[in-house]
Amino acid sequence: MDLMLCQIDHRYLHLLQDYGRILMQRNSLLQRLRGRPDPATLLEFWDERLIAAGVQIMNARRAMLRVLNDVAREAYMDLSNGEELSVSYRYSLEEAADVPDTDLVDVFQRRLQLLQTKEIYQGMTLCGPHRDDLQFQIDGNDVGSYGSRGQQRSVALALRLAELRYMTNRGGEEPVLLLDEALAELDEERRSLLLHLMDTHPQVLLTTATEASLPDEFRERSTLLSVSVGEIHTRPPARARAS
Repeated sequence: MDLMLCQIDHRYLHLLQDYGRILMQRNSLLQRLRGRPDPATLLEFWDERLIAAGVQIMNARRAMLRVLNDVAREAYMDLSNGEELSVSYRYSLEEAADVPDTDLVDVFQRRLQLLQTKEIYQGMTLCGPHRDDLQFQIDGNDVGSYGSRGQQRSVALALRLAELRYMTNRGGEEPVLLLDEALAELDEERRSLLLHLMDTHPQVLLTTATEASLPDEFRERSTLLSVSVGEIHTRPPARARAS
């Protein structure tokens, strides 16, 4: 998520870099505070900056996920022939999921106060966007715990396709879709569905260790680049060879 946002919004990249520096300084201070009197006063400066940058990061992620979730759901349905995917933001701030963007500052501040003693003991910041994650569910079941390898692979592909659509809508240009061994661990039906989806994108680079794993029809309409003994050999589509 962060990588995609950094590619389309340089302000987010700078914000993420600032947050990293603030986090490093705050962690360094936490490691020196054990046994010191009135640690809250000493932490106040870095807490304010951590909250200001952290809330902006979380809001940017939330805004993107509102769009990405719908697109990923559609892409996964195409890849799975009907299963429903949902993507949710898993906060390290326990109350954050149920509050509007404008209330995140208060939630973050209360969480830091609650964790202050534990953070000083461990010498690290225990909440914030650096501790957040994404959760994926298929038909209400957690993919990480209950999803098959094929489902997990399909979720990753659906997210990549959703990111592609999001970047196209934001930037106005269609990025190149890179798929590394995307057919691995997919059954025949999911492979067929993925190859069909690839036909809807103008620029796709698909890698595979075994050319025979690609259907003949797909190979005939594709440009094939094979690497052997350090040399690259190109074979154009059958239509181009015929002309």
